[in-house]
Amino acid sequence: FNVTIPHFNRQSYFELKTQLSTKHSDNQLLRIDLIFASEHHNGLLLYADDKLTEFYFIISIRNKILDITVRLDHFISTIQLPEVIELDTYARLQVHILHNELRARLNDGNISSRLLPFGSSFKSTLYLGGLPDSLNSLYQQFHLDEGFQGCIHELSINERRLTFNNSEHHIILSAQNIDECIANPCRSGIASCRNGTRCIPIRNNDANSYKCICDDHMSSLNTDCLTSSIDRCSLKPCDYDQQCINVYPNNYTCICKNCALDNQYIAAFDPNSYIKRPPLELLEHTGKFSIEIWFLSESSSGLIIYSDHVNSKKGYFTVFIQRRMVICNIILGSKTISLSSRYPIELNIWHRCSIEIYGQKFTLIVDQESPVVTYELFSTNILWPRSFTFIGNLPIQYRSFDTLSNFIIFEGFRGAIQKIILNNHPLNDIRQDAIELFNISEYRGYPCHPNPCTLNKICQQTELNNYTCHTRYKQSNMKDISIELDGRQNLMYSYVPLNLNRNYFKLLFRTKTSYGLIFYIGDTTINVFSQYISLTIVNGFIQFTVKTEENSTEVFLRSKIRIDDGQWHRIEIERFRRRITMKLDDSYPRRTVSLSKLTTFRPNPTYIYIGGYHRLCGHDEQHCRAYRGCLKNFFMDKYFIDLFNDEINQYYPLKQC
Repeated sequence: FNVTIPHFNRQSYFELKTQLSTKHSDNQLLRIDLIFASEHHNGLLLYADDKLTEFYFIISIRNKILDITVRLDHFISTIQLPEVIELDTYARLQVHILHNELRARLNDGNISSRLLPFGSSFKSTLYLGGLPDSLNSLYQQFHLDEGFQGCIHELSINERRLTFNNSEHHIILSAQNIDECIANPCRSGIASCRNGTRCIPIRNNDANSYKCICDDHMSSLNTDCLTSSIDRCSLKPCDYDQQCINVYPNNYTCICKNCALDNQYIAAFDPNSYIKRPPLELLEHTGKFSIEIWFLSESSSGLIIYSDHVNSKKGYFTVFIQRRMVICNIILGSKTISLSSRYPIELNIWHRCSIEIYGQKFTLIVDQESPVVTYELFSTNILWPRSFTFIGNLPIQYRSFDTLSNFIIFEGFRGAIQKIILNNHPLNDIRQDAIELFNISEYRGYPCHPNPCTLNKICQQTELNNYTCHTRYKQSNMKDISIELDGRQNLMYSYVPLNLNRNYFKLLFRTKTSYGLIFYIGDTTINVFSQYISLTIVNGFIQFTVKTEENSTEVFLRSKIRIDDGQWHRIEIERFRRRITMKLDDSYPRRTVSLSKLTTFRPNPTYIYIGGYHRLCGHDEQHCRAYRGCLKNFFMDKYFIDLFNDEINQYYPLKQC
């Protein structure tokens, strides 16, 4: 066999050698990305099984609806996607299993998810498109007639794209009745896609129906990109020393891995905010579990920690506040273990809560209270393995009314969490190693707001209710002082143009990173990018972009030389009506002209965002990455921006470069 894009005729199949895992300690268990066009209402797309564990995993089409079923032992979980596929039209299906959660998405539709009531590991043979004659009896068991009929353009398993030819002889064990998909523009050479993009057909058997897509999130070409991934971090959009975390529903953020050593990140929560983290585990080789939480609550009730058992019938572990009492509940079937603080906590100040489980001993300590201890005569091994850990709130999509019928705390946590110490491992930034975030922001409040320090000093929180005061930079010539941005700061300064027909910017910058947003001016509401001006670094080149009206296309100037060399560079930019000029260092100025009818630019809101702005991530990848490097001598129009001594950012601890 040697095909480029295989066609299946309901009697066809590929037998693939692969190893899938649902071992709950694995980080990414299974990731399938499939682009296909079906010619029939029904058919088997993919099947995997393991006779030893009575496991099977099946993706099928039933009356043009995609059905995904997983079975282990006697547990069966099924997802039917809400969208209906269109015959002879290519669709993209993504299926991910992470820990014990199954998630699936068709094209740009909503993500469907289901928690699996098991965690195990298995080795499996995978069949694509159908089954061999020896397994035909399974069609009846799955209520299917035959295999898949149509074309499969791409298949990726755990981020590895499979090619259907002899080069994959170590993966493709056998094949039957496989033909080449005819009249495919991506195979025949009809398609003409630019560098950095690849061809995806739209209609089956239509040689002129295709589109060019890019995998690179940072592409500035007017090209569709595969940005609708279940896992926005799968393309590794962050820099090498940053961690990418998905932001629900279709976004991501990059956090600095080592920044918390110098300046901890304190997370602020609203009642609907949450952080989804990997499962809680025992401290290795000890049988001991401990968690310590430094928190400030603004409400007398709220959920702090929720952790379910992999088999939800075995119960859950929660830490919550009720009538200002800190309570730890552990539900094991019909048995409830409950520990409560001895006194109500005071709102709007910081508290420390620690919980320890060791053998049959359960201990709760809040602040300086004497420990609350209980003993239970059962093996604590039944507490494990656990499913995901949620901090701040349990999202509605994860709530089961069967398992939570006695769970009375549905209100989310309102307040802030400064630190979590998990099995003696401190998380100074509780977003670290998270799987997903929703509505998490950086806390600005007690004890540093309002500012308790004297004039010209800034407050920096240390531990719990303690803080220190630092002298602000105040020199006679602030133009000589450079500011260092580490990717965490989203600075904001007032900006009202002197002339709506003209914008002028001049600054010095130094960076070693190849992507980043230096500044953005424009709409930040639902009409984001309807009108904007931005300066970004794209693949190591500096780029200035302008869009003055909603219905016009943006126009940009990009440098001819790379600027991610760690050296100081000077950039000077002017927009006057439709004419745009950009000069980098001593190079010859670059110029372009906007085709927009509108020559004025009125920023709304009247701010310039410097270093990054998180709300842009959901709309445009190029503006999502924060700038990391140094800035100085920043001029807008005729005015110098004092990056340090600005009233809006007076509570942000900034550093010199």
